[in-house]
Amino acid sequence: MSAGSRSICNGAISFARWTTVFAVVYFASRVTAQQITVEQTFAAEEDLTTCVVEEASTADKNAVPRIDFTSRTATFTTTRPEQLFDDNIVYADPIQKPVTEEWHEILPPDLTIPSQDHPLPVDPLPVDPLPVDPLVVVPPPGPLSGSTAAGCAEETIHHFNDPEIDEKRLKYSRLMHEPYTVYRSEQSVLAWLPAHGEDFGWLDWQTDPYLRRGDNHGLTGAINIHWLAGPISSPLPPRLYDFTLGYQSRKKLSDQFSYDVSTSLGAYSDFEASARKGIRFPSHAVGMVHVNRSTDFIFGADYLDRDDIRVLPVVGLSLRDVFLHGLRMDLVFPRPRIDYMLSETNRIYLAGQMNGGTWQVRFPDRSNPAMTYRDLRLLLGFESTSKGGGLSAWEFGYVFDRRLEFRDQPGLSGFEDAFVIQWVSRH
Repeated sequence: MSAGSRSICNGAISFARWTTVFAVVYFASRVTAQQITVEQTFAAEEDLTTCVVEEASTADKNAVPRIDFTSRTATFTTTRPEQLFDDNIVYADPIQKPVTEEWHEILPPDLTIPSQDHPLPVDPLPVDPLPVDPLVVVPPPGPLSGSTAAGCAEETIHHFNDPEIDEKRLKYSRLMHEPYTVYRSEQSVLAWLPAHGEDFGWLDWQTDPYLRRGDNHGLTGAINIHWLAGPISSPLPPRLYDFTLGYQSRKKLSDQFSYDVSTSLGAYSDFEASARKGIRFPSHAVGMVHVNRSTDFIFGADYLDRDDIRVLPVVGLSLRDVFLHGLRMDLVFPRPRIDYMLSETNRIYLAGQMNGGTWQVRFPDRSNPAMTYRDLRLLLGFESTSKGGGLSAWEFGYVFDRRLEFRDQPGLSGFEDAFVIQWVSRH
């Protein structure tokens, strides 16, 4: 035999030998091969239990699925990982890290898994709590990615803002249950008290010089004007003015105690002459004891610095939802008020007020007395929240105990009861 023939023969024998070894090793590995664990993570329980397990069952009958609903992970132990899923599914290590697509899906609380050939739990799936914000579920226009199993539809959640809902708009369900922590706050008032003949009428455009409800401390100020009408027998000036500058602080010291204090300096006059007699220092110091979630005790003093009344005690209770749901009663002297909520944006209230003040005026005879006017008002108000975060109300009131007096001049003038209409903007 030539050397070439021996070489060919030896090559054939070597090829046959290695082919036999390869075949034996291959078929032995099919029987005794080490099992490989493949892990796939999904964002939705339904994909995990239907799509993945169905693919595993049809591709590899020997695959044993282990499903973790907490981490939304399916782990399969198999000897044939290349047939575990279809070609569009990517594998976890040791083969390849998955490309995970995130989506959300709302599942009905009574969803159960039907019994099939593969082992699946039959208990209801745990359902994540639904988001509070408004949402709409819209099916996507196409497959989320190539990793989506055939026949498994995804659902996408889109959050949106309802045009009818303004996040800045105050809601009475919150305001009605807030503790009593504000004694006086900023409000603008346009009030008309009509008069004729010997009666005494007012038209007010004024802003109370206090902080807004959401502010804790800062400077305050206001410029107000009052138009007077009558009485004919008394030469009162046609207009009065207020110029005020002050400081206010509110603070919550603990869960049980808070306070509201304010001090200011104001000039109150018609400014036809010196306003020295019209300088006043209105202030208040009020504390609140929060007894529980529905009851507060209020105490303190309100320094008016007027000729008729220098100081008033502040005392009372604030009760919320005690006798009726949606009913708030701030029974606090000298500014009591009872509110009843009609809806999230509307409420009705009954309030009591003492109005008036002390101003220096100039008479035609060049005298400059300090004039003090006072009245008591019982008001019925209809209030609503505004889109900018404020409150606005129309008030209709009965005015009584009306008095007019002058410093250094004897005598006291009284007037008949009247009615008043007020538009109020609060912040």
